[in-house]
Amino acid sequence: MATRERRASLPPDRTDQLCATEKRRRIKRGAHPPPAAHAFINELVCDDCGDCGVQSNCLALTPVDTPLGEKRRIDGFTLETFPLHHYSGGPRSRNYLDTLGYRLTAPGGPGIAYISDHEPVRRTRALEDGILKGSQLTVYDAHFPEIREHRYGHGSQEHASHMARSHPGTLVLAGHIGPMLSDDEVFATHRRHSKGLPNFRLALEGVRYRWNAAEGRFDRLASTERL
Repeated sequence: MATRERRASLPPDRTDQLCATEKRRRIKRGAHPPPAAHAFINELVCDDCGDCGVQSNCLALTPVDTPLGEKRRIDGFTLETFPLHHYSGGPRSRNYLDTLGYRLTAPGGPGIAYISDHEPVRRTRALEDGILKGSQLTVYDAHFPEIREHRYGHGSQEHASHMARSHPGTLVLAGHIGPMLSDDEVFATHRRHSKGLPNFRLALEGVRYRWNAAEGRFDRLASTERL
């Protein structure tokens, strides 16, 4: 316990000395902030020499007109990771695993989150709320039909539906469905938990969604529509 407290109290300027494994462990304990990496080019110092593209071979570098002339910009995405509650084994022999969910956000566009291999518990609710609050579409672990069945580091359709109700601006797709369930059982469970929830759907193979910037939402495409 003393070791954990000592590690958690390290000053911010020491975090760059952590190995990746130790950093994941601290993130999972809430002793280190989740990374949110986003590189950029300062247009005030860019002289449009083109060297950044030559050295990095980055396809996201694009020209941009500024009052100071043409500069370079990175039209990239922002990737954030979050510690999830996942383990193998049963109640008496749990082996907790370093598992991460993530959210990918487009520049000036929507955020898409993936929360799979995750068993929701009371202490993870604030984290889940934070992920959904910044996302317009989230794929949720819905391995089991009901909350009372949560085990082995997995969630349920019932819990995913509760999150959809709490975040009406986020389209929640229930995925990672347990293979022990028949299609009829999966759809029956969804009908039961999706009543009055237009933003709660199943993550089905072959179903596609397109971002509707004007409405600020993802729309499901008909099978004949193109992205």
